[in-house]
Order: sequence, then C-alpha cells, then structure tokens
Amino acid sequence: MSDTQKLNEVIEYLQSQGLDVVETPTKPKEIKKEKEEVDTKKPLYEEMIYPAEELKSEGLGNGRWYHEIGDTNINNWKPSVTTILSVIDKGGGFNAWNRNYGHMADPYMKYAATKGSVTHFSIDDMVNGKTITAQDVWNKIDFEQDESWKVFGTKKLMAQQVLRNIESFMAFWEEKDPIPIAAEYPILTEHYGGRLDLIVQIKKTKNSKKRSTVMIDIKTGGSYFSHALQNSAYKHAWDNEHPDLPIDYIAGLYVTSEYRDKPTYKLQYQNYMYDEFLCALKLWHAIHKPAKADAVKPKLNKKTRTTFNLYNKTEKEA
Repeated sequence: MSDTQKLNEVIEYLQSQGLDVVETPTKPKEIKKEKEEVDTKKPLYEEMIYPAEELKSEGLGNGRWYHEIGDTNINNWKPSVTTILSVIDKGGGFNAWNRNYGHMADPYMKYAATKGSVTHFSIDDMVNGKTITAQDVWNKIDFEQDESWKVFGTKKLMAQQVLRNIESFMAFWEEKDPIPIAAEYPILTEHYGGRLDLIVQIKKTKNSKKRSTVMIDIKTGGSYFSHALQNSAYKHAWDNEHPDLPIDYIAGLYVTSEYRDKPTYKLQYQNYMYDEFLCALKLWHAIHKPAKADAVKPKLNKKTRTTFNLYNKTEKEA
C-alpha cells in the first residue's frame, strides 16, 4: 500500500468520527543549493613561526655580536656563529685565490657580501608573501652605502646577477613545493647568536611519503666545510627553543647566476656536527681572549670627538 493510500484511509476514518480535516497545501521541498566551497585557509607565509623578540647585531672590531634590543650590557652580548667560524680554514682553493688576488680581496669580498645580502633580503621578502621586482632589487643595491665593490662591476651587472640568483631560488621553490616554517629567524644562546635563513617542510626525495623539516642556509658562493658547522649550531639552538618541531635535516641551498638558459641550484644535505662546532667555539675563544681577561668581550668602536681644542681644558675633555 502506498503512502497516499494510507493517508486517504486516515482521512476517511477521521471524517467518519465527525472530525473535519482541512488539507493544507504542502510546500515543495526547498532545494538547498550547496554552498560553493570558499577557501578560507590562510596563505602559507601567514602560518610561519615568528620570534617573540627581535635581536640586534653589531659589527665591531672583533666580529659581529648579537644582543637583545635595548640591552647595553656588553657582558650579555654573544658572538655570531659566522664570527666564531672564521677560525676554520676555507681550503686550498680559497687560499690559492687569496695568494694570487689578495690585494683585491677587500673590494671583492664587499662585492660578494653586497650581492649576497641583496639576494637574501629579496628571498626573505618573497617567502613572507611579497612580490619582488627588478626595481626593488635596484633600490636595495642603491641602499648600500659602501660602494668600494664597484671595482668589480657596475650596479647594473650586480642587479642582473641578483635577479638570476632569485631565478635560481625560484627553481628550487617550484620544484620542491616547500611549506615555509620560519625565515630569517634570530637565534641567541648562552654561547652564540645568529640568524638562520630558512626552515621548510619538503619531501627529501621524489619517492618520500611524507615531508621532512629541513633547515636551509642559502648561499650565493662556494661550498665550504664550515657551512655544516654553521647549520649545526642553528639546529641545536632551534631544537632547544622549539622541542615540539625539531629539525630533521640540515642543508645548504646554493643559488647561482652562472647558468645558461634554465635556472639551476644545488641542495646539499649536511651532517649534523654540533660537537665540532663547539671545538671551533673553544678555539675562537682561545685565539681572541686577552691574556688577563676571563672571556672574549665585544670591542666597541671608539667614537671620534667632534670638537677639538689644544688649550681649552673643558673642550679638550669633551
């Protein structure tokens, strides 16, 4: 028996009992349209981990030192990881270049440092969701006050090299499809300070079933042994600060402007060597610690007086 027949029988029975049955028109079922799925997920860069406090670095006579902003007590300042690792020999190739072109080492190093800094700043901006244009790169180079590097090339040449470095990084990003975790993250420990370049989650190989958390140091030059020690120091500090998100692997990402048509890069995984870094730290202190001091302290740059007088004692002591 159908539902309609059953309903009619019920109506007839009620009417036989003297009850009026008023039929009300039934509203057709409202067909709810499925809402179009709106992607409310935040951009990946908005999900990154940012430091609770920023740090400040000072370039002094005995290297670069890190400290909390506003902390003027130099006893709390810590040498940078790269300053500590300056005690590590860079190898025969570098030494041979230094012998042949040592007289040009200073402007060349400033050229390489400026190119590297502009590349790093540009990549950091992109990881944080910004669009970088050729004009932005030009402006960043223009912002650099020291122009002694121009012995090795023009501003236009450097801009072209930086743009090609960025293309190299883009090739890495597009191929590995990373999830960014942190970028330009400041590190300050009991023994050292620094700023790690990038932490991402990627598949280590194409056949990997899951992503690994990889700490990456971006380089625009050659590969050296000290790079693994640098990353090892950063990993140790990060893992202590973020035990819930430890680093699985450390690696150097070597971006380059030296390619023909298709941008290339090299992602080089490194061994974790924190104990070896501690040896370098101990050696650095042994070399730089004054004989009567208990530790290496920052050498503050002495400010030059702005007023000079040979006879007025008040002005002379000012």
